[in-house]
Amino acid sequence: MSLPERIFCAEDIVVPVDLPDILKNFTKEVIRANPDNIIEFSASYFTKLAQYTQGEAYKLAPDSFPMLRDLLSNMDTEHSGMLSKEQIIDACTEIDISEMTVQTILRFGKLEEEARINWYQFFAIAVSLLATSLLHAVEVLFGLLGDEQGFLDTPQLIRLVGYLVALDTDKPPEFMDELNSALQTTSEGKFAARLTFADFVGVPIAEQLRYGAMYREEPQN
Repeated sequence: MSLPERIFCAEDIVVPVDLPDILKNFTKEVIRANPDNIIEFSASYFTKLAQYTQGEAYKLAPDSFPMLRDLLSNMDTEHSGMLSKEQIIDACTEIDISEMTVQTILRFGKLEEEARINWYQFFAIAVSLLATSLLHAVEVLFGLLGDEQGFLDTPQLIRLVGYLVALDTDKPPEFMDELNSALQTTSEGKFAARLTFADFVGVPIAEQLRYGAMYREEPQN
């Protein structure tokens, strides 16, 4: 005899916070790919998603980012933000980030052919590999690159967001212009010199960074 189905009332149902974002992005990918077998596609999609969000696909760990930041920053003796590809590979090798992972990050940023690379761009893309969304990546970057009070200079923040938005195949070209306008103060039409993450998420357009499909591909062996 089968057991009767349990009937839930509204108070019993707790929707996980991330569920709407996950389902929205998954639905977009199904529509984009139009797979012949949705079940197989779904299994592959969520398997890869689990790998990416846990960093397993790239053998990255969250505690490697402060070390990578310090190594890259110390190499940038001219404070130009630019390093050679060899310097970036050396820094990553020192903390056991594989060259395959480095090449993947360079590929995501379309930096493979560049002799000198903006290390902040490289670093932002690396952080995005462990992020659940672009907004999550921005939050992590505030923690890693902000000052002791959690502030980032607004021009630097805009550049970092620009690097991340370039990974999102869904964001329209005018998104950054709209974000720039939204970050201006209403009184004088100027940017606040520095922002915290709380300031940033208080701007309505920042909410769009919760959604979208960051460019991803399966790591090569």
